[in-house]
Amino acid sequence: MSRIDAREAILASALKLFGERGFDGVPTTEILEGAGQRNQTALQYHFGSREGLYRAIVVERLKTIDARRLAILDPRGSGAARPDLSSCLRALVEPLVEEALHGEGGADHVRFLRQFCARPGFSIAAAAQSLPLPGMSLMIAALDRHVPPPPGAEAGFAAGLMLQVTVALLASWLQASGAHFSAEAFQTAAIESCRAIRRGLLAETKADE
Repeated sequence: MSRIDAREAILASALKLFGERGFDGVPTTEILEGAGQRNQTALQYHFGSREGLYRAIVVERLKTIDARRLAILDPRGSGAARPDLSSCLRALVEPLVEEALHGEGGADHVRFLRQFCARPGFSIAAAAQSLPLPGMSLMIAALDRHVPPPPGAEAGFAAGLMLQVTVALLASWLQASGAHFSAEAFQTAAIESCRAIRRGLLAETKADE
């Protein structure tokens, strides 16, 4: 197995196992075993550490999702787009469904993202700032205009909440429906859920005024 193949095998194994049991629930030896790696230093060689492996999964597997997201939000590539609410919600939901159905990680990636969003201290704004994800950054800024953060909440509060709900819903929906999964039905339900979150946040903000 070449170095490139070994690296990809470790990524795929970790993606699946982290998605199933979370970052802390998977021994390094099991990741390497799933990747067909007998050398116990392979993970450190390719990624430096478990945290480096985790970050590599986030960055490399989110690139395709983020490119799709950016294409919806800024189809002309102007860099000055101001997406409406419908475009923001499409950009949040549709690329996740595309990844689940056609992406390299498929449903494993969706389960991984569910775990990623559920990690203690998760912040979508911090993730967008620390990772090269222009589509996510644009989506956060646009949603903050349409759904201002509640008093005391950080920027991207609505986007983070909507993402957590959408990813959890998608992972459960995929598991329950299997081969009968309907992208159209899911997208309709997920976007309506996001609209309900928006209505709730706007009502809460108004009540605090």
